[in-house]
Amino acid sequence: MSRETFEFGANSGIRVAQGLMLGHAAVQGAFDSLRARQDTDRHSVSRLAGRLGQARRDANAVEAEADGLAAEAAELRLLLGAALQRAAAAEARAERAERAVVAAARRKGLV
Repeated sequence: MSRETFEFGANSGIRVAQGLMLGHAAVQGAFDSLRARQDTDRHSVSRLAGRLGQARRDANAVEAEADGLAAEAAELRLLLGAALQRAAAAEARAERAERAVVAAARRKGLV
């Protein structure tokens, strides 16, 4: 083997080794990036699931509060209805009392 052949073989071997190392580094970098992305996606999904759980708890709390307010509104409607009935009865009594006073005044000749 001549010296030129030996140097050519050595240089070629070094170049092939460098190419393989660069290829390995590129593939390793791609897989590292993919793993990092998968980790990020998993964390994003976990955070989203947490937010969804919190939103569900908030929705349940709002629904419970709305149910309580609806019950309170129904109770207030009943109380208002009773108050309106008492007011109507009081107004009727006042009208009867006014008619009685007017009738008594007429009987006595005051009107």
